Amino acid sequence: MKDMLEGEITELSENILFLLIKVLKWKDPINNEKYLDDINQLIFAVQHYPTKVKKRSIDYAKWMITDWLVSENHFNKLFNRQFKSYLNLPEILSNSDCYTKINSLAPLIACDVVLNKFEDIRDYL
Repeated sequence: MKDMLEGEITELSENILFLLIKVLKWKDPINNEKYLDDINQLIFAVQHYPTKVKKRSIDYAKWMITDWLVSENHFNKLFNRQFKSYLNLPEILSNSDCYTKINSLAPLIACDVVLNKFEDIRDYL
């Protein structure tokens, strides 16, 4: 059961990460609000897990950062593989600034999820 829940939260974390990158990195007025709403829904899904599981959400936030964003170099490689179609959009943040921003947001969001206080991703941006 524990492994299944961890797997579900891990999958949600990956989707949250990719959507956060899209919102923070590029100006995309057509899709931005949809991405923000999608992030909210994914985080709400984690927030609705039992408290026992949510207490580990800080660990999941750390996992998301340490495994998906091992380093800025890894982050840059992620861009080259996952976000080719976005490269023509106007840039809001550099890769380095986006990496730093996500590293600072993940623990804050995770803490609020544990405390059932998360309401909207826009509160963190």
